[in-house]
Amino acid sequence: MAVRKLLGFSLGPAVASFVSLISVPILTRIVTPETYAQVSLAQVTIQLLLFAIFSGFDQGYVREFYEEKSKRKLLLHTLGLNLGLYAVVVLSLWCFSEPISNFLFGYIDFTLLILIAVIAFQSVILRYIQLAFRMEGSAISFSLVLIIQSITNVLLILSFISLNIATDLKAILSANAISIFIVIVFGILKLNPPVHTKEIVNFDKSLFLKLARYSLPLLVSTLFMWVLYSADQYMLRIMSDYQQLGLYAASYKLIAALVLFQTIISTYWVPVSLAWAKEDKSSYEYERVGLIVSGLLLIVFLLAILFKSLLVLILGVEFRGAVDIFPYLLLFPIYYTLAEVGSSGIAIARKTKLLMPITFICACLNVSLNLYLIPMMGAKGAAISTAFTFILYFYLRAYVSNRYWKKLTLKNYNYVTLICIITLMFHDNSYINYLCILLLLLTLIFLYFKEKKLIKFFINQKIFSSKNHTP
Repeated sequence: MAVRKLLGFSLGPAVASFVSLISVPILTRIVTPETYAQVSLAQVTIQLLLFAIFSGFDQGYVREFYEEKSKRKLLLHTLGLNLGLYAVVVLSLWCFSEPISNFLFGYIDFTLLILIAVIAFQSVILRYIQLAFRMEGSAISFSLVLIIQSITNVLLILSFISLNIATDLKAILSANAISIFIVIVFGILKLNPPVHTKEIVNFDKSLFLKLARYSLPLLVSTLFMWVLYSADQYMLRIMSDYQQLGLYAASYKLIAALVLFQTIISTYWVPVSLAWAKEDKSSYEYERVGLIVSGLLLIVFLLAILFKSLLVLILGVEFRGAVDIFPYLLLFPIYYTLAEVGSSGIAIARKTKLLMPITFICACLNVSLNLYLIPMMGAKGAAISTAFTFILYFYLRAYVSNRYWKKLTLKNYNYVTLICIITLMFHDNSYINYLCILLLLLTLIFLYFKEKKLIKFFINQKIFSSKNHTP
């Protein structure tokens, strides 16, 4: 895929993440931590429902898109199953509506559950529209869907709350539903004719079994990832209170910028690493990239610690407690990014099946640490659990990569880990700012004199072109 097209597909997630980021301080001044917690639980629940509804068949659609001649038949075999599973999920939601509503919101409100069901249905349709744009290479349409939805969502939330049309929680969920509906209409109008064709389709057993064999294992892996990313919020609801969950959710939202950085790095680095493997580049070249990325992420981490007191100004006084939570959550996107860069050998050696046991181990560790730390420390305990879980996630992936491919040094990553842990141990100390400034200067000096040529390569974006030679 050309760099220009990759940039086109990256534009939508970038703008959507930016809008989400700037909406956080707006929402935290409008709603209480308790309401923010309820919104977060609703979003996590929708995500869980979608895992059950998709069951990996959306990925099966992508896998067979270029193999199956009839795009309509492929769509009906995947989307049709997903809509059937949606009916089962909604029936379950209705049967257990009272306990589910009590768990999520602390009271019974069927309107909120209906909104969750509506958003889940819309998300299924929107997912296939996005996949169609992606597979057709329609980068602009793909990005426009994300941009329109994110901007419309924020504007509707502010309008509903300011006009007292709905309560805070209902306003946020209603705005989400309406914004998704708007982009679904936009997407359907922009889709190419093959999706609208009236071709008669019969059930194809061989196609369905092929989709199932590919998709169902992904469901297990995806479920482990959900536990890794989101189970902590359910555990905070069970073992703590809405106040702590609201602080945690707001802090989590603020790391969206780093999550975006991780997404962009992954989008560019994976094809580059595969191209380098084909050209038989030496281990040293991969290690140099790892050094630059880990150094840049360390700088971002230290700057965030240095200015963490500004969180109170960003989020508002009611979310003051997020200052103690935010530093630990930074390690989630940092170590996920390092895992993408430092474990290229997994994809190159075609050992991606080993990601499932890695994710399972990390999910178990995350749940175990949360069970121990949340009762004692609340949201801070959940954040610490997340930090150590993703450190382990990185090292397990690096170990597997080194075992089945070239053995890359972990020395630079070990330094980053040591500095991060020491900084977190003393992040509430009055002298932490002096330590951060010192470490920042040392890191910048080291990077400049060690790899100034490669830094210039990054700035010029030449590193992402396989036609160029590494300096």
